[in-house]
Amino acid sequence: MLTGSQTDGTAYKDSADHTCGNWTSEATGTAQLGHFDRSGGNNQSWNSAAPEPGCSQDNLVSTGGAGFVLLLRDQLATGTAAQPPRP
Repeated sequence: MLTGSQTDGTAYKDSADHTCGNWTSEATGTAQLGHFDRSGGNNQSWNSAAPEPGCSQDNLVSTGGAGFVLLLRDQLATGTAAQPPRP
């Protein structure tokens, strides 16, 4: 799953982009991943197991992903992304 977070669930504080441009770019950054079964990355973290090599469709598919970043980017561009409820 795409998380962009460290093993403790917090955002990275370094200057690197761990969220593919806040999940809107296939050209910049990397995608930090978690694994629901806590495998990968030589740790037991479900939310921060390993980084993707990049954010493009080819990068995501090469490691078993399905291009979720592209889907969200397209939804944001067309205004069809789910919005949080307003208070």
